[in-house]
Amino acid sequence: MLTIDTLAGFDITKWDQVLTQSYERVIIKLLMNRERAEYQKRYADTVNNN
Repeated sequence: MLTIDTLAGFDITKWDQVLTQSYERVIIKLLMNRERAEYQKRYADTVNNN
């Protein structure tokens, strides 16, 4: 449920839109979210170490 909520932008009214997406599209979005989070963490680590 947390994944659905995250993909819906924490908007319960968009859950049905998320549930109708193809698995391929959902997996790509989840991978993009993970890559963005990893990049932001590396960036924050770099900024904090300088």
